[in-house]
Amino acid sequence: MLSSQARLTRLQKMAYRQEVFPRDWDEAVAFDKENGNTLWQDAVRKEMKNVRIAFKVLDDGEVVPPCFQEINRHLIFDFKMEDFRRKARLVAGGHMTDTPTTNTYASVISCELV
Repeated sequence: MLSSQARLTRLQKMAYRQEVFPRDWDEAVAFDKENGNTLWQDAVRKEMKNVRIAFKVLDDGEVVPPCFQEINRHLIFDFKMEDFRRKARLVAGGHMTDTPTTNTYASVISCELV
């Protein structure tokens, strides 16, 4: 159970995050414009370049395969405390997808059996 002081500290940190970190692309652009730089936008571009290999862009008229399912995604913003480098991560709501019909977990053998 959290003490009232711990709860207050947690709420203060959450309020601080909302003031310092953008919540979406539009807010990231606004932060950069206000600061006169492109640090948040550069972080988003770097993340998109790194995750691009995981996506297949369909050509016009190309049909989405029936086994594919659209999921929500959003950006998470943070920075590294060592050098205040901005970080952006594209995260997907995989918990909202249908459960696969096949087993998705690998079996594990205990050390004693080997």
